[in-house]
Amino acid sequence: SEAERLEMLRAATADIRGVTVDFSSGLVIDYMREKGIERIIKGYRNEIDLEYEREQAEYNLSKGGYATELYKSSPDFENISSTLARERIASGGELFGILPEAVIRIIKKRK
Repeated sequence: SEAERLEMLRAATADIRGVTVDFSSGLVIDYMREKGIERIIKGYRNEIDLEYEREQAEYNLSKGGYATELYKSSPDFENISSTLARERIASGGELFGILPEAVIRIIKKRK
């Protein structure tokens, strides 16, 4: 659910200064304008992600004037996806190395 995702994101980023976790159903550029946010910082895992993120970055710059900084993740995360995480959760498989420990604790409490 939206509330569960927010809880997990807040737990995963609790020790990172300056991070705010929130939800919006609209365009990111509209949210940024409303909140006075100046830039977008995103990560990507592989070339497929990079192409998608570049397209989004071009749109956000052309339609909203917001530049996007893209950072490549560690090679350790190249094969990790939300699909893999959901499959492991459903099967009761190992989550360490796929999800942050704070998120794993939340998932284990739900069971």
